[in-house]
Amino acid sequence: MISTQEAAKEPESTAVFERMSRATGGKAYFSKSWEDQAKAFASIRDERCVYAP
Repeated sequence: MISTQEAAKEPESTAVFERMSRATGGKAYFSKSWEDQAKAFASIRDERCVYAP
């Protein structure tokens, strides 16, 4: 799960993101800006396309 650092400033949001990530076997990441967040999602999409069966 990827979100901006603004969300990380709110303890409730952080707890929800981390709980959802753990429940699905993932991790929570917080980016500095929405631009960095978009790059992270693009990277994940690129990775899935390369390795998808």
